Amino acid sequence: MRQFLRGERHKLADFAPLHRVWQVELSLDAPQFVIDYCCLGLDADGHPVGDEYLIFYNRPDAPYGAISLDNASNNGALFTLDLGNLPAHVRRLVFTATLHHVESEAAMVNVQGSGALADIFASAFGLAPDIGEGYLALGAGTRETESIEAGFFAFSGTDFGGETTLVIGEVGWKDEWRFIGVGKGLAGDLSAFLRHLDGGSVRANPVQPVTIPPARVLAPPAPAPAPPIAAPRPTPITAPPQPTATPAVARPVAAPPIAQSPPPGGTLQDLIDAAAPNSVLILMRGEYQGPFFITKPLTIQGQNSALWARQGPVVTVEARDVALHDLEIEVTIPQNGGEGDIALKIAGEAPQLHDVRVRGRIAGLPDGDGEWKVPTSLDLGRFAARAENRWRFELSVPTAVQLSSPVEGLSLSPAQVDAGQHQITLTLRDVAPDAIIAGQIEVRAASLTRTIPVSGSAVLGVEAAFRGSD
Repeated sequence: MRQFLRGERHKLADFAPLHRVWQVELSLDAPQFVIDYCCLGLDADGHPVGDEYLIFYNRPDAPYGAISLDNASNNGALFTLDLGNLPAHVRRLVFTATLHHVESEAAMVNVQGSGALADIFASAFGLAPDIGEGYLALGAGTRETESIEAGFFAFSGTDFGGETTLVIGEVGWKDEWRFIGVGKGLAGDLSAFLRHLDGGSVRANPVQPVTIPPARVLAPPAPAPAPPIAAPRPTPITAPPQPTATPAVARPVAAPPIAQSPPPGGTLQDLIDAAAPNSVLILMRGEYQGPFFITKPLTIQGQNSALWARQGPVVTVEARDVALHDLEIEVTIPQNGGEGDIALKIAGEAPQLHDVRVRGRIAGLPDGDGEWKVPTSLDLGRFAARAENRWRFELSVPTAVQLSSPVEGLSLSPAQVDAGQHQITLTLRDVAPDAIIAGQIEVRAASLTRTIPVSGSAVLGVEAAFRGSD
């Protein structure tokens, strides 16, 4: 299991490229205090966007189910984020824990006083200064009801001094959704934190700070915090919000762009069928379930949009003058033969392709003499942590390609090959124990990019891998 460091920024797509529903679990070992866990929505400038996106025990759901709070207790809370249902002006989600004083047989403590949290705990209750440990665990659900554990961010009471509202982590938009472990604190309650965010700026409709009183009666102290990462609950997948800017279209067209998203109850195929010939269909960033058939001249301009189906062909092009831009086309349950594992099928003239990524087979695309032989997936199994592991696989391509991967610690050699058959060496170095690899290799040609899913887990006590292709 990967441990995030304070200040590190990670793209959510690096952990689960096509996942749009995420779970954030918070936990803090401070049983002598009442703890309120919150998720706060901010705009791009860091200002609160409104009470409906301040999610805590008394308001557990945001509009359209974009954020929901489950299992809230003094030991922790679980937030589910449906990023596709967030409005475009919500660009940051900040996760906090606010500590409130409580009377006990030992003492009455007002945690808004000075001193590190661990010192307050020790002076009031005679507890060791290493208590007050906590974590934020990040996970994702999948379409097939699996779950992926991305990692966790750990912190301790010794990390703070004089603060009672702890800003633990953040999920924010900067070109795409990213996670950052924050680990900072502010003196005062959540209302003071809101005033801090809103201070020093002029706004037409400033958000009124909300004071959140303690809501729960304390239970007896828990013996120990739960281990990091409870398995995230499977959830349906929806699309994330789209950037507000309209992307430029690569070629001139005769008709203006039409609607960007299907109407309620409609599908993307409905929009394709309704589009006039030679028009441009601009998609929101998100996921669209197929299959899809393009039978007229048409440009589909995505925004890193995903077109998928459980079985192929996912997209069938049966017309001339078709252009596909900034799309990911994926078969989610390949059939290992036949048309069921085809992501993109060309039944006529080859379309114009730009920044198109394909997971699955391609049929009928003359992008080079010869045949593509690319692994449908690479399951690395269990490999040695804190060591160098190597695997070999075969790659046959009819044109020059570049190979790369966003997975940390993964390298490919050679990283660039010409047309022909090649042995590629995949190397994983110094992966932390219990880390889970869930990513992809990109095989990038001039026209499009083929992707190879990669998975595996790092464990201690096994020999370093050096294996050829299966």
